[in-house]
Amino acid sequence: MYAVKITEQQKRTGDFTIKAQKREVNFLMDVSKGKREILMCFMREGILLPIAINTITEHLKYTKNLLSDLTKDGYISNRKINIRAYNRTVAVTYKSIRPKGVQWLKDNCCREYPWLRYLPNPVPKFSTRQISNTAVLYKFLQSVTASIIFSNFGINTVETYQETKNSKRTVYFKEMVMKARADYAREQSNNGKIIEQNLNTSNIYYHSRDISSCFSLTPEEVHQQAFSTHNGLLVIRSKSYFVYTGSANGVTLYKGSVNRARVSAGKLLFQNSITDELYNACQDGIIFCKNAKEWENTFRQLVIPRKSGKEQNMNELFGHLHLLPIRRESMYELDMILYHGIELTGYMRKKLMGYDGAFVETDDFLYKGNRTVIGFDMDIVKLQRLYRESMSDMNRNNMFVIVCRKWQVEFYKRVMPNNVIYYIEENIN
Repeated sequence: MYAVKITEQQKRTGDFTIKAQKREVNFLMDVSKGKREILMCFMREGILLPIAINTITEHLKYTKNLLSDLTKDGYISNRKINIRAYNRTVAVTYKSIRPKGVQWLKDNCCREYPWLRYLPNPVPKFSTRQISNTAVLYKFLQSVTASIIFSNFGINTVETYQETKNSKRTVYFKEMVMKARADYAREQSNNGKIIEQNLNTSNIYYHSRDISSCFSLTPEEVHQQAFSTHNGLLVIRSKSYFVYTGSANGVTLYKGSVNRARVSAGKLLFQNSITDELYNACQDGIIFCKNAKEWENTFRQLVIPRKSGKEQNMNELFGHLHLLPIRRESMYELDMILYHGIELTGYMRKKLMGYDGAFVETDDFLYKGNRTVIGFDMDIVKLQRLYRESMSDMNRNNMFVIVCRKWQVEFYKRVMPNNVIYYIEENIN
């Protein structure tokens, strides 16, 4: 949906999602379509964090009201778990689809999603929770959020199902949905029709449970890493990204854990017959944060030198590490990162400098005598380099420049020193 060719007008405005805008108009004008969009987000795992819905439309108040109506009408329900982390208990609220919601989709959306016809009729009571460890469940909910975000870009998620010992004959949501999909694909195949494969090895997202299965983790290790390890692996266009989710305490990244994740990712890619080039390209990462405060905490933890101990250089861990808040505007930047990053960065340099100017590094350059970075992608590897230079004693009186979108200034001002100024891309002639 988001992978569209960039025109000159779109480069100037940062608008890469014309189809998404049309879809949003339909979403706002038709309540039933809005209901369908939200309920279909649940048809992956049956559960999700409310923040995952923020990428459907930028009108968050409308989405919040629609979620509230769906809850009141009995289509979805609120769930709560308590997570023990960083020596304190954190209450996490998530949402779960109910049989009434699945039944509504089956009765009203079979034309758009034919496989819904193969769900049981009437839809029976089912269980959406098969993970008893709350820390593991929370980590999986974070991964589901990333999966929903990537689905907006046509990126599929590997769907696995581990059968649970079912002595009480409980109907599990995941089992019911995967059986319906399989029955639909089987009938279409028998009729001589070719069904598009869900697994496209050049454009796919793996949940962390599929990656970590290469290791034997103790329950204590799983508990300790629930807030700090990767949620999944994104493989797209001959590149791969480790995907993380921030928290109120930021994200903890260590060289050993990142390298171990690369080893497990290599095993996973090898098992799925994905080329060595993709494994070697597994040097980048994406961190999703819930809001500006969480973004700030994560930035400070990873970028700003610690008061005690050895400073952590992010360029030793990643080539690029993009720190993105979960909001509709960030989806434009994610589209740029995944599909148009090099092209747009080169375009902005040419727009700023013409054919003159001294390039200092790949991501940094001099513009009107000031060290400048393109900050659309919110890459904390190059931002850390800019931060340290701007804070050094010899550069206290020098000015530094970040070229960014208008909405990103709020985020950068939270963490950058006063000698950093911001050029809004829309205002550059």
